[in-house]
Amino acid sequence: MGIKQETLRTLGSRVLVFYLVLGGVGYALIDKEKYNQGVRVRTLNNLMPASYAPLIAVSYKGEPMDSRQWRRYGNYYREVIRFYPDMAEAYALLGFCYFYRGHPDKARTFYEQAYQRDPRFFWFPYQLGVLAMKAGRYEEAAGWFGRAARQPSLRYTLAVLKRGSVIYTPIMNEAVSRLGISPGARIQEAYQTAQKIRWLIEQKKVRDKRVLQRIAEMLRLEPY
Repeated sequence: MGIKQETLRTLGSRVLVFYLVLGGVGYALIDKEKYNQGVRVRTLNNLMPASYAPLIAVSYKGEPMDSRQWRRYGNYYREVIRFYPDMAEAYALLGFCYFYRGHPDKARTFYEQAYQRDPRFFWFPYQLGVLAMKAGRYEEAAGWFGRAARQPSLRYTLAVLKRGSVIYTPIMNEAVSRLGISPGARIQEAYQTAQKIRWLIEQKKVRDKRVLQRIAEMLRLEPY
């Protein structure tokens, strides 16, 4: 009997030690995650651009950016992706940067990754349609514009932008303050553009490809 009680006491002590150790490990894991989160926030705060005016100007005014500015934006969005690999908006903005740096194929790759992560967001298929148009892939462009020109996609995107986005909201606010551009009105305009271009291509209303090329030249990628 004494041996049995001693055995039970020993087992009880081991179980207690196990739970104490387990609790310590759990606490260490939580602390480590908090630390890592702090590192991520500090890193991104240090890299976050002070202004998004150059991104807006290159899209809406055609003003060039120097290499230093591009590197700053590119480094920021690459770090966002490294820390938050499911954040679709960061892929889109990195694609935007690559396009205006003269790398349309890289831009396409990043926009496709954005679309894969959030296929309901209007701007992702729309931007892929713009890229396809500029590359002369008109049937592909019609497909992308068709995906963009869906009412559920439009409503979803407006709801996301209204709710706020850590990537898009600062750019939208600056676009509104500098150029008076309403995000909702801009989406409605792009939505109508997507419908018209898809209809022109699918119905074979434009047989002269030079007309489609001129349309493609007028299109631009949006920074949000």
